[in-house]
Amino acid sequence: MLVKALSQESSAWSYKFTQTLELIQCLLVSDPRGLCGDGRPGRQVGASPMLAPTRPPVHPGEGAQLPSQPLPAEDHTGHHGAEPLTAPAQTQVKSRILQTCPQSLYNLPPMEMLKSSLPPLELAPDVVGLYQKSMQVLDLLLQAFVSENESTDEICFLLQHAEPWLKSSKSYKRKRVVQSVFLLLKYVADYVKLTEEAMPSGLGRQVGLLLLLWQDRDQLTRSHSHQCVYLFLQLLIQQKGSM
Repeated sequence: MLVKALSQESSAWSYKFTQTLELIQCLLVSDPRGLCGDGRPGRQVGASPMLAPTRPPVHPGEGAQLPSQPLPAEDHTGHHGAEPLTAPAQTQVKSRILQTCPQSLYNLPPMEMLKSSLPPLELAPDVVGLYQKSMQVLDLLLQAFVSENESTDEICFLLQHAEPWLKSSKSYKRKRVVQSVFLLLKYVADYVKLTEEAMPSGLGRQVGLLLLLWQDRDQLTRSHSHQCVYLFLQLLIQQKGSM
């Protein structure tokens, strides 16, 4: 309802919604199955594009232009709204989101198996289309987290939650998560100016996992893992150049 109201009211388009975590926390409590999925295609991630960052999102094969002006942080009334979550509470909420929402997508069987397992229906759902839309929303959510905290620590925090999937024994799970990591790093490289001058040491382990995927049997996984490491090096060079 909130998304529909904001999308229909043109006067609200130039403002930024600043209580993303508080909204998701409410949804996790009131309707966790609706937000994080119940195993059915298209309901894996119920978060909306309203959670997207103010910069253009990065999707496979799509270009984007930067907005001409930054969006203000106030709501449409000019006030900052309710008191935000404390930093420890924000971390807990984000950890819960990063555990539940990706799990509902990455754990789905391969698309071919998923389509063949559906019962015969007169109006069969577009499984592939629903899955792709759900993945796009997950990517927007990750980009939103970085947009709200433009730091290498935030990137490290997000990638820590991707580590179990990068180490998965299932090829299709590794393929899904490495694409998410690639799109996140591509977004950071194109649109984010990181605040720290040094990379956290924890990123070394994550780069190591991506290097291991250079030998993956899936060609797309290998390609995305190569690009991820290249983007890490690009970010490191940018950080060194700004010191």
